[in-house]
Amino acid sequence: MKHNIVFFISIIYIALLVVTAVRIILENKNPLKTHSYLLVIILLPGVGLLIYYFFGVNLRKEKIFVEKEKIDLAFIQDYLNQYQSDLQLHRNQIEERLHGKARLPYLFFNNSNSVFTHNNQIDFLHNGENKFPVLLDALAKAKQHIHIEYYIFYGMDNIGQKIIDIICSKAKEGIEVRLLVDSFGSKLPGRLVNLLVDAGVEVAFFRPLWSPKYLTKSNYRDHRKIVVVDGKTGFVGGINVADYYINTAQTKKYWADLHCRIEGDAVYALQLLFFLNWRFATEKEFAPLQNYLSPHEIRQGISISIMGCNASGRSPAIMDAYFSMITTAVKEVLITTPYFIPNEAILKAILVTAKSGVQVKLLMPKVSDGHMVQMACLSYVEQLLENNVQVFLYKKGMIHSKYMVVDEELCTLGTTNLDERSFNINSEVNAFVFDREKSIELKKHFENDLLYSEALDIETWNKRSAFLKLQESVFRMVAPLL
Repeated sequence: MKHNIVFFISIIYIALLVVTAVRIILENKNPLKTHSYLLVIILLPGVGLLIYYFFGVNLRKEKIFVEKEKIDLAFIQDYLNQYQSDLQLHRNQIEERLHGKARLPYLFFNNSNSVFTHNNQIDFLHNGENKFPVLLDALAKAKQHIHIEYYIFYGMDNIGQKIIDIICSKAKEGIEVRLLVDSFGSKLPGRLVNLLVDAGVEVAFFRPLWSPKYLTKSNYRDHRKIVVVDGKTGFVGGINVADYYINTAQTKKYWADLHCRIEGDAVYALQLLFFLNWRFATEKEFAPLQNYLSPHEIRQGISISIMGCNASGRSPAIMDAYFSMITTAVKEVLITTPYFIPNEAILKAILVTAKSGVQVKLLMPKVSDGHMVQMACLSYVEQLLENNVQVFLYKKGMIHSKYMVVDEELCTLGTTNLDERSFNINSEVNAFVFDREKSIELKKHFENDLLYSEALDIETWNKRSAFLKLQESVFRMVAPLL
């Protein structure tokens, strides 16, 4: 009897393995990702199947994401039509202003409906201890509405409670407050949700894990960090709401990160991106968008494009933007990322650009917040060094910043990591800043981070232990899944 049960279970497992393998192949993913998943389900009996069905199911082909794209496009069509006319009208001005980077605004618009705006001001906010005082001040001064969207929102932390106190107070004053958090990344207990709702705050969870519609789906998360106050002031970057982003005397590990505060036309795009995800999460209509696009007095300011991408996107828009930035560089590319697990296109762009005589510098953590990811990231170092890319490992703590500076002319910062999850799976957002002064400012920040970093060289790197090399090679094989 026992042997019959074992035989029966084995037959079922083999059948499930074959069905899963066929499904992976028919999804027509990137060949590297297909090979990785096939390797996982074969070499990790049982566990491999769980990993695939928990992390790997391709939801982009499900109806819900197809419908989201259609609804999003219909919602913003009038806004886009007006911008497209303006883009053509000012083509000569754009080409004169941006020179060799002039094609980027057209790529951004055609790829992701990202609008190129001119009248903006932007301030970089380095680390949580600099971001949160500015954010709290903006929230406290709100007069009309507050929109908050975060991947990680720890409501029980000190900074989370401060934000909750302010927005509850504002909601009681009659100000519209909407809070959208990702259910996978955030910790917002029921009692806090009740507190917020009772105060008048509208609360929504992006793809809640407890919903039958999204059960066990850890992929396709809302990785954005957006705050919009009164339609005039916007915040975007890599800093979530959690105490460990704020470096104090009690902080166990230093956390380096980057955020920004924007005023001007670009805030309208942040407002738009918030509402598109809000509609998706709540399935509710709201007042016309125009009611939330407040006029401002900034004229002849900094040019900024706000770009969002998500699982329903027509293409990996931010990846394409990174690719174009790197390949249009003529002097210098500076990249800071916590997770360097590039796909073939981005890796090739970096290597070819470096071999073309452009100075390419990459900064990432010496010690990351995950061993598997750390090993996968380090597996690329040898190839980078052999192709003239300068690689630096940040030693002061965890560097979570996600930014790039090209030719002291263009820079970008936001939520996007250089990995498959950011490029093709999660909802992300970046600000692309076409301004020499701001690009030089961010370059100086990069150079300051290098003071706390270790420069790698190929001779020393090749002397690392065989055990480390083995770990890197193993995790490199499953890197597309991380």
